[in-house]
Amino acid sequence: MTDKKVNTNRYIWNDDKKEMSLPDTRTGELFTLQMDKYAILDLIGEGANGVVIKACNSTLNRIEAIKIWLPNKNKKTKDVDFNQYLAEIRKISNLKNNNIVTIYDAWQQDGYYFASTEFIEGESLKDWLNSPFYATETECRRICYQLLETVLYYQTEGIIHGDIHTKNILIDKNNQVHIIDFGTSYFTRNKKSGRASVDREINLLYEDVKLILGDTFDDELLILSFNVKNKRRRLITDNINPILFTKTLLQYCEIISLKENTGKILDKDILAEYCSYVAFGFYFNLDKIIEELKSWSSLKNVAILSVEYLCRIISNNIFTDDWPERHTYDLFPKERFYPNEIEAVSAYVYYELSKNYFTQENHSKTKKEFFRRYKGVLNENSFDELWNTLKCYENNSLFSIMKLKSIDFQNNSALISNYLENIRGILSTLIPIGLNNNYLKYYYLLWIKMTEVRLNKKLHDKIMKEIAADYDF
Repeated sequence: MTDKKVNTNRYIWNDDKKEMSLPDTRTGELFTLQMDKYAILDLIGEGANGVVIKACNSTLNRIEAIKIWLPNKNKKTKDVDFNQYLAEIRKISNLKNNNIVTIYDAWQQDGYYFASTEFIEGESLKDWLNSPFYATETECRRICYQLLETVLYYQTEGIIHGDIHTKNILIDKNNQVHIIDFGTSYFTRNKKSGRASVDREINLLYEDVKLILGDTFDDELLILSFNVKNKRRRLITDNINPILFTKTLLQYCEIISLKENTGKILDKDILAEYCSYVAFGFYFNLDKIIEELKSWSSLKNVAILSVEYLCRIISNNIFTDDWPERHTYDLFPKERFYPNEIEAVSAYVYYELSKNYFTQENHSKTKKEFFRRYKGVLNENSFDELWNTLKCYENNSLFSIMKLKSIDFQNNSALISNYLENIRGILSTLIPIGLNNNYLKYYYLLWIKMTEVRLNKKLHDKIMKEIAADYDF
């Protein structure tokens, strides 16, 4: 910091003496901060929730960054939420990632809360991008990939940073990303903090990626909508899962690299690789993706081929080919999904996707196609009875129907499984008809929604308890 003296209503910094003064939490009178085993070296910066100083740990002879939690300057309350501070410190301290600063210690002193962390000698992402020596297109893509992989890591651990702007992303001399200041992080299990931190995270991450990738980033290839207010353009995030958004951006980086390295798609292997990146994303605008694909492929019928590849890859993602073997996905490395789980979750999602499709015209089309596909599974009366039940409860959810049938089933897993299979058969026939036989959109919606359900532990547990034939898996 170049200022000789910084005087705010939360602290005073004297650069000549390397001293920080804080208000006494009881009397309000200023006192000079003294810390055992630490010599204060500099003021690094401040945010809404606190201030960060550079200090030397005299015991270990190690330079560290120390954050001091202060009352949030944007809130009326003058207190720091101790429970939030403690939860954040404990959760973040268990993160094991070279791109996230390590927390060394945390303590309470003089009515304030402290945490010492790894000190990173580097510059902010914004300053790094202004350096033409480092910020080549290749390095920018590498930095972007590092950033997104790190964000995906902590998000899958249940954390939302909430303030992932360019000042909280440092680049060291080896061009390695370091994410700092999780002080405003929101934990996805915390209902009180709500959606605000999630929305902010998605918007800031989008701006970071757009800034890093520059002209190579085309947001029209993603399913995004914007709200323009007071000349500010912000993503509308109500239907965006932060983990799946980050995953999509990662896959988009892979596509950009593939385009850069190949120039033109000359064979089906490259097309298959391209389609795999799209399939393992979740918020791609498939129509735009396929249209854009035509411009840099010399393959004949590339649009038809890409739809075939995407349908095959996504359907294989959803339904494993080796039942009854257990199935796993890359977003759930510790989870295994069994047939009864896939059956229950897909039935729930099918029903959610079928809303407003129970028309008389669709009834006739679905019935005809169902009996063409599934000969001998149901007779016409049984089909109509199940259709009418599904239609009657279409403004509710599958939970309502399963509750209605629970007395008939008496926890008989064979009856439950058979009933779910019949529901899946009807709805998997109905939904493509409602989507004008766009099977790619059908599989993509199913893939997104099933993954969202699995990321929502509370909903997933409810499905396994109230819908699955056997939820002890």
